[in-house]
Amino acid sequence: MSLPSDCLHCSNTLSPDTEDDSFRDLIEHLSPPEKMAGLCWMAVVLAFSLSVGNTGAMDQNKVQKLAKYILNNCFLGEGQVSLAVNFPANLDQNSLHKISEECALIKDKIGQQDGLYKGTIMVAAKHKTIQSKSRQPYTEHAEERVLDNMQHLAANSAGKSLIFYSFLSPCTKCTTQGGRHNILDKIKDKIDKKGWNDIAFVFSKVYTRTKNYKGDVPLFEDTIKTTLENLGTTIFDDNIFHCYSPKRSPFKCIKCLSNASPRHVDENCLTNEDDLYSSVGRVGAHI
Repeated sequence: MSLPSDCLHCSNTLSPDTEDDSFRDLIEHLSPPEKMAGLCWMAVVLAFSLSVGNTGAMDQNKVQKLAKYILNNCFLGEGQVSLAVNFPANLDQNSLHKISEECALIKDKIGQQDGLYKGTIMVAAKHKTIQSKSRQPYTEHAEERVLDNMQHLAANSAGKSLIFYSFLSPCTKCTTQGGRHNILDKIKDKIDKKGWNDIAFVFSKVYTRTKNYKGDVPLFEDTIKTTLENLGTTIFDDNIFHCYSPKRSPFKCIKCLSNASPRHVDENCLTNEDDLYSSVGRVGAHI
């Protein structure tokens, strides 16, 4: 943030469109020196507001285009995987070629590199079981591993669009505030106030089943709804999408959360279309 060294020039930084009516009314009755000081203060506030992170919502058509490109080029099969991809503002053939090259590297190397790939414009990970002498073995989920390795993407985020993709929608472990492995805090740390132009969280399958001491059990829709609402408290806000190819229909992306209060969660983000055709519906079980 920079301001003119001579505060007498501050008034030139403000156009009539940037002045608030109530502020104008207030300074109208001040002496000339006081009025100039008020204009200078307004310039400080305006400059500060413009310097704060500008990460915004991504247009739904753009989300669908980028998500489809990721799934067509980087799809690693039916299993939990997460990716974060920096898309440049200018999506020309050269930039798309670079992305497709990294997708090919992911498919070739992710199985050889402990289920983790760190490239120049994307990070990808599968879950990993951690053996520990001090506690029971536990699982680092794919989303958590991607967030822990996004330093290069964040450092080169200026002017880019970020798609954070997960094959499965987040589980309760990932979206319970204060939990040891929740991704909400990591999103705040790794993505908040960085330089991306716009961002979106995309998933292909709704996480509808989990594993506990009883085995593979279904989740209630209210539980799934809560996970999405909790994810919506991060900078992703209402930019959360279920992108998939319905039976006998073209690929589409459903916006999961409304931006109204109280928030509405789209029912298409609470179940998988496969489940509507099958009584088994054994999709979306985290380890």
